[in-house]
Order: sequence, then structure tokens, then C-alpha cells
Amino acid sequence: MNIAHLLARSAGRHADLPAVALGGAVLLSQRQLAARAAGIAGSLRHGLGLVPGDRVALATRNHPDYVELLAAIWWAGLAAVPVNAALH
Repeated sequence: MNIAHLLARSAGRHADLPAVALGGAVLLSQRQLAARAAGIAGSLRHGLGLVPGDRVALATRNHPDYVELLAAIWWAGLAAVPVNAALH
């Protein structure tokens, strides 16, 4: 089972519940997160030509966008490789 299936199921059952927040502000609902992840996943697969099992490095600061990117990577069947952004 791909972990993105959990997101898809959650979006179906709890579409309007919060999924991503910053402080007290809700940025994305479950439905919105799933839709954005699916869209980004499509770009990763078709736009960049990645195939399931490919690795994608994530070198980013701590930000809510990280959740979106991670979900998209899983949605596309790819493997996320978190990289410490402070490494030089």
C-alpha cells in the first residue's frame, strides 16, 4: 500500500477537516491537500519523467509546503529523501 492512499482516504472521509496549519491558520483542508498533492505528483511523473521508485531529494526549510511536497512524492510512488537544508 502506498502511504498516499491514506491521504486519499482521509480526503474522501474528512474532506473539510484541516490537514495543514501554520499557527492557528488552517492553510489546507484534507481535500485541498489531496488535490494539490495529486497535481504535483502528475508534474513529477509526466513533466519530469520520474517513475515509481525514483528518489527525490527534499532540501527545504521547515515550512508547510514541505507537507505538500512529501505527499506529492508519495502520491507519485516516489521515494522521498529528506536532506538537512543546513548542510554545506
